Amino acid sequence: MEYRREIDGLRAIAIIPVLIYHLNSYFAPFGYLGVDVFFVISGYLIGAVVSQKIENDSFSIKDFYKRRIKRIAPLYFLVATIMMPLSLVYFVPSQIKDIFQSISASVVFLSNFFFYREIYYFNAFTQVSPLIHTWSLAIEEQFYLFLPAFMIFFKGKLRNFSVILLIIFSLSYYIYLSYTDPNLM
Repeated sequence: MEYRREIDGLRAIAIIPVLIYHLNSYFAPFGYLGVDVFFVISGYLIGAVVSQKIENDSFSIKDFYKRRIKRIAPLYFLVATIMMPLSLVYFVPSQIKDIFQSISASVVFLSNFFFYREIYYFNAFTQVSPLIHTWSLAIEEQFYLFLPAFMIFFKGKLRNFSVILLIIFSLSYYIYLSYTDPNLM
């Protein structure tokens, strides 16, 4: 897939309400939804590239994961490593426990589950938690983990049908959870 500037522009636009939300949620009360839009656009881009390479028999799972690791891991592990000693200096013991647990969860890209189960996203600690935003990185990495297998297993019209089923299922499940577990949203 060739580079498409308009798609990068859409990703930039999707992040604007997120930034405004974090500066002052009054001006963009649902600004965090920009993260979802960003995910959809990024998923489309990565999915299109993987699909095209699979169709051309030029896809390598090893190269795919190697590129993902090179892009994300160095900076993330640097941040996690720096946070350990800093948390001992700047936080109280109960917060230190939460930070070290979030570091443990995020190192294996499961912080979205950790923050869902352990910490309400909009509580006071999340306002100062340095790793709260790793939940989005975890979701991104989980997507990267399963996307190649899905694309390899489902090809052609079967893939299109499977994607439509996944969209219907995920939208239905989202609606269900919005009523049964609103904290998850």
